[in-house]
Amino acid sequence: MKKIINGKLYNTETARLVWELHDYLPFTDFNHKEDAIYQKKTGEYFRFKGSYEIGQGWREKIVPLTYNDAKYYAEINMSTDEYEAEFGKVSEDDSRTTMTISVSAKCAETAKRIAAEKGISVSALIEALVIGE
Repeated sequence: MKKIINGKLYNTETARLVWELHDYLPFTDFNHKEDAIYQKKTGEYFRFKGSYEIGQGWREKIVPLTYNDAKYYAEINMSTDEYEAEFGKVSEDDSRTTMTISVSAKCAETAKRIAAEKGISVSALIEALVIGE
């Protein structure tokens, strides 16, 4: 499915599938649902949803996700191994802190893309650049 939202193209055929729901029902079953998280080459995440709606038939929808929304949705739906493979290892202690920074859109997209290519979170990428871990 392709959809333009706020001037950006979202395409399930060219994006990387991160996670998908397996309900194992045939496509012809009215209870069949599809739900998946994808990541664009730019690093942006989006959610694809498909379901039958009474009187409407099969309906598909794409919803852009912020990085934090993608992480939250992944926490709920992915196994620990899947989550850490996508977003990086999760610390067991509370020695981490949250900080808010402002960078250009180009910088943010580049950081997301590089992190995705390396299979790490943006936070892990910044730590590696700043302190070399």
